[in-house]
Amino acid sequence: MATVHVRQALLRDVGAISQVHQSWVGGAAALSLAEGWQQGGPCLAPETCAVWVAHLLVGSEGIPLVAELAGEVVGYAEAFIGQEAAPHGLHLNIASLTVHQASQGQGVGRALVSYSLEMARVLRCRAVTAAQPRPLAFFAALGFQPQLARYEVLLSPVEGRVFYRARELTERDPAQIRGWQMPLGRWQNARQEWEALAWGMWRAVPELVERAWHDLQIDLTGQPGILHLHETNPLSREAQARLWTKNPMTNQMLSAVLDRSARLGYQRLLTLVEEPLAELFADQVAAATPHWLYAYPIG
Repeated sequence: MATVHVRQALLRDVGAISQVHQSWVGGAAALSLAEGWQQGGPCLAPETCAVWVAHLLVGSEGIPLVAELAGEVVGYAEAFIGQEAAPHGLHLNIASLTVHQASQGQGVGRALVSYSLEMARVLRCRAVTAAQPRPLAFFAALGFQPQLARYEVLLSPVEGRVFYRARELTERDPAQIRGWQMPLGRWQNARQEWEALAWGMWRAVPELVERAWHDLQIDLTGQPGILHLHETNPLSREAQARLWTKNPMTNQMLSAVLDRSARLGYQRLLTLVEEPLAELFADQVAAATPHWLYAYPIG
């Protein structure tokens, strides 16, 4: 079997990275930039892939990786360094991993994961995580085990009597959430979800930014938080919610989120909550099947 070489991705790799993703999407070349992004993510089209990889290399703590066979890029992965409150702590999250369809079964995916594990050891992370990894059998065979169950919940915004201050977020330095909680919307890890606040970088693709989004600083006494709302369905006035907080979630913070969302005109909020917080939303679970977070302990 040929040796797989893994390294950090560079801008010159975006064409090959796009081809890796297009190998799994039929008719990808005929899709518009917006359709490609929605069906296969930012790396499906070379144009959006270039924007995204440049952003990762310059403006985030995301690490784009490529895997080569005989000098040809045949695999791609992204990992984000996270520093959060317990139980997550310092960790590395594998946010995506894609191997060209023609290069399956040659150890490409295994090499990308092994490289990520070695990075985590160098960084002294407590674990490498993968949210709802696919294929699950592949990650399980490498030693990843279920760590936390997370559930989609559908919340109903309502104006309430809670005293707080909400203002537009002007400081977008991710350093401000280091060590914080992420009680709502932690689909990957808190650091990667922060990239939702950089949505404006897609203004060159008007279809991607035509739906409203709001980045808000929520101030409660002794409980600062940052709320991101992104409209997902303008007809039903539904939005996806992400919330970062310095301290554990409180009923007052939840009331503030629901109140502000109602005042912005939203009627439904879709988000993700982890155990044991999910118990507080038992009547609002949108899907009974959990989204499992898998982890590989380091050390």
